Amino acid sequence: SHTESCIDEAIVPYEGRWSLKQYMLKKPVRRGLHVWVRADSLTGYVSQFQVYFGKEVSSET
Repeated sequence: SHTESCIDEAIVPYEGRWSLKQYMLKKPVRRGLHVWVRADSLTGYVSQFQVYFGKEVSSET
């Protein structure tokens, strides 16, 4: 049974207006939504992804 997976960041192309759009010079797609992706290492099938919403802000005052 194959159970290996890979976690990587990716940029989803997006040209609309959204304040969370990222620019990453070293990625093939430079502008878009920054996401973290978990995929099967054999098939490439994406089983989970999470949109990056920016740096977490502490609620401590």
